[in-house]
Amino acid sequence: MINTQQALPMIGVTLVEDFVKNPPPYFQVQHCVRHPVIRPVPERVNLCAHDKSHEAWFPDSMGRILKVSTVAQYDQLVQRLLTRPLVFDVKLERRHKSGRTRYILKCDIIVTVNTSHPVIQTQMMQIFDGGREDIVNGRNFALEFNFNSILKGWFRTVHQGQDSLLFNTTYHCAYANIVVTNSTEFNSMYSFSPEGVCMFLMCLPCCIFMCPIYRISRCLTTVDRDTDIDGEVSYLTFKREQRTRQDELLDMFRQYLVQQMMQQGSRGSRDQAYLGVPEVTRQPSVRGGAPVPRGAPPPPQGRGYPQHPAEMFQPYAPHPMNENGHVEHPVSPYGYGPTPPPPGASMHPNPMGPTPPPPPPGVQRAPPTMAQPQAPPSYSQPLGAPATAQPELPSYDYVMGQSTDQDQLIT
Repeated sequence: MINTQQALPMIGVTLVEDFVKNPPPYFQVQHCVRHPVIRPVPERVNLCAHDKSHEAWFPDSMGRILKVSTVAQYDQLVQRLLTRPLVFDVKLERRHKSGRTRYILKCDIIVTVNTSHPVIQTQMMQIFDGGREDIVNGRNFALEFNFNSILKGWFRTVHQGQDSLLFNTTYHCAYANIVVTNSTEFNSMYSFSPEGVCMFLMCLPCCIFMCPIYRISRCLTTVDRDTDIDGEVSYLTFKREQRTRQDELLDMFRQYLVQQMMQQGSRGSRDQAYLGVPEVTRQPSVRGGAPVPRGAPPPPQGRGYPQHPAEMFQPYAPHPMNENGHVEHPVSPYGYGPTPPPPGASMHPNPMGPTPPPPPPGVQRAPPTMAQPQAPPSYSQPLGAPATAQPELPSYDYVMGQSTDQDQLIT
């Protein structure tokens, strides 16, 4: 068992998100699909969660109302409550009205009460002594430990300086009370608290007859003892200061994944294709020139040799058509790079090197298709006869410089 007097303050307050992220050592958190499941260690803590919204979070909760029937059960429960921390969930709400606008702030917190602290233990023992006397004498009793006032005051100090007027800001606290009884708890609707008065006015016709009857019967059958616990409230966190090497590596890995995803996202935005939407620009040389629409980009290349990057900066011109109506596709000397200009035009510099000179006079260009290998001699030809002369083929450079509509094979 931990020494709660040294490890915990009088009353600790923790947000539910922080409690789930960094649970105390006497709690085990299981992260499920819809919600976490928080299970306490019964030998080290008393869990009295009651909120309906967190009912599935705390399946092993003792509840807000603790019932006993014998003196032995009462003594055992008192010993357990005074030696182990008391943990329960609370709802805090702040309502502020400014003009016609109303601001509502809600938060769910986990309250940890150090019942081993002398200040807290003294206040609780005064009520427990009276309850033991009632159960020994066979009377019905209800002991209520109320933390609403002290938590509401702490919540008000958190927002200190933000409240301009007292009547336009209200604070509410719910489920911050624990009841020990062998009967039933007192109905707060018939009390003289602000909440009870509001309920009384809302149900005025019924409460006029029911309130006196209930209070008289309650005084005759049950002894109600309650106290407002007073103490020092502070925010409590259970963050681990010393982290393992594995946790540090996991954090580095997560940061690396985030950086990679950000880089891929920025690269993807840069690599998006231009869709050819015309844009309106102005002449840069003439001030106030007429808007000139920007033309669409050149069409995509067909199958064949890839375009050299230097050719992308050359002005685009459609390919000429021959006499038969076919489009002539000029072929660069080396299979890629800038295409040769039409006849009579100046030759722009080739980034892949100097352009080969034209063939000498008398040399014919190669046919459109590549030359086929020489066929073997026929068996009808007499042995020893000289083979028929084959035409001389042009050099490799001249074959590659031939313009044709068919795909060329480079070996």
